[in-house]
Amino acid sequence: MDKTTYIERREVGRLRALRVASQLMSDEPAAAEELLSTWSFAADPDLVGLVLQTLRIKTPNPTASELAGALAAPELLPVTPFFKNPVAGHLYRRWLAENTTETLEASETNRLAWALDELAFLGEEVDRRDRQAWVTGVHRADAVRDAKTANLWAQWFAGNPWGIRQEWESLFLSATTRVFHAVCAARNLPLHVIERCRADLEDAFFFRLIGGSDEAAGWLELAARVLETMDPSPVTALASQLDSPGWDRICFCAATRGNWRHTAANLWPDLPLARTRAIALRQDVQAPRLEQLLDAHVALRLLESWHESSCGPRTNWDIVVQNRGRARARLRALVTESPGSLLDCFMNMEGIFSRTMAAVKRYAWAWAWQELALDFAFDVSRAVTPACHELHGSLPPLNATDQMAVRTWVLLVVIKGRLGHLQRWVRDGGTKDRDSTWARLLAQEMPESLHDPDDAGHRGRSYHRLRYDLMEALDDHLAALSPLLEQIAGLKPSRRLRADFDALVENRWDDRVPYPRSGFPTFLKNTHCALTTLNDTEHRHVAHND
Repeated sequence: MDKTTYIERREVGRLRALRVASQLMSDEPAAAEELLSTWSFAADPDLVGLVLQTLRIKTPNPTASELAGALAAPELLPVTPFFKNPVAGHLYRRWLAENTTETLEASETNRLAWALDELAFLGEEVDRRDRQAWVTGVHRADAVRDAKTANLWAQWFAGNPWGIRQEWESLFLSATTRVFHAVCAARNLPLHVIERCRADLEDAFFFRLIGGSDEAAGWLELAARVLETMDPSPVTALASQLDSPGWDRICFCAATRGNWRHTAANLWPDLPLARTRAIALRQDVQAPRLEQLLDAHVALRLLESWHESSCGPRTNWDIVVQNRGRARARLRALVTESPGSLLDCFMNMEGIFSRTMAAVKRYAWAWAWQELALDFAFDVSRAVTPACHELHGSLPPLNATDQMAVRTWVLLVVIKGRLGHLQRWVRDGGTKDRDSTWARLLAQEMPESLHDPDDAGHRGRSYHRLRYDLMEALDDHLAALSPLLEQIAGLKPSRRLRADFDALVENRWDDRVPYPRSGFPTFLKNTHCALTTLNDTEHRHVAHND
């Protein structure tokens, strides 16, 4: 799409969004419902109604530049000095949102129009990238290599892979090596490090697929990624392989953990208990329905973020990718726990070699970023896909009033320089070191309300509820804290530092979390490092659970 075509399409969308927003203000939602047709939940009137109701209650607060980038007349738009034709429409849209200097009145109609236009655009992007891109006929049949690949998969499922190592590596090792090399090159690693990585990878590749711990074996993780290539979409393809216990777990997690519990509460406002919502969700959901619920959840998360003034195009897409990525990762984890039905699916899969090759590359990409963070230790027992842990049945989930304390505690962890420890603890259940600051953060500076109840059957202090909750919600907490972290990082190391810090966090600090009494200059350095990590390609990739 060239720039002229994009401007013409933008003008049509701009006028439509303004018209539809005015109609929505007059309680005429029909046109707004049509505007949301790009989302899969458009097929469910109840979900559409919930999204529009939330939009009216939580009006977005875009910046003047974002508002003008979407709604300013064409003659008011800035000239782009560097874009060449053709340019991808989403890149030009992002550039306008970040660089338009004109201002528009932040009226309720304009803000609603902005939100409707952005929702329509993001719905198109989700459909294009997360559904259509997976089913456009890219996996062509190859009779010889398909037969060979199907036979290799049969050996994996039979538990007898030792005789196929050479044949498997001849098909897929070189592609894995190229992916690792690309990640190393992206980080500008020295040549001798890249060569060491390549040599260690050649030794570890097959044994990583075999696995060696309670975590999912690599070949099962890979099989789940192959399944993602099936019609009609990765989410539906994975969900179609869940057994009844798998559905029970995913519904319970959705109703009790992270931001999904807010979506469940909005869907069933008459059910006050999370466990009863989980039962209602279990009765309602099936494989095709899950895609609709996921899209509705993403839209609601966007509206919540926009209401809190986080409206940037990069932030918006991160919210989409993080929430959809986490859902796919949880589905993959559940599929690897009960792979019994996969064999028949694989033996009848068209283009299985091409699908496996695509899955190998995606798996290698996630594995490479994981190894980079661990200095290429190549622990063959470590899974790439985060496990989907089940909360102990006697543990009540964290309630809504605890979330402010959780966010404040996460902020304390970040400014004390222990973001990496927090991420490892959430993923692995431990940090594999004896860091005293992290130990104090857990034992002394975490509110009692976030500890597991004493009657949960554990000796001493335990934090299973919080850890499982953060598996779903940590990225959202960090995203919500990002503007505050930017402000903290911008403070000057002067005599007024303590007073300036106090002014920033006033009314944002939960009193249940101990307030720091010293170390404020160090907080600035730690916050700078945390922001670098959060903005880093590696972190963004790992956070999306791709």
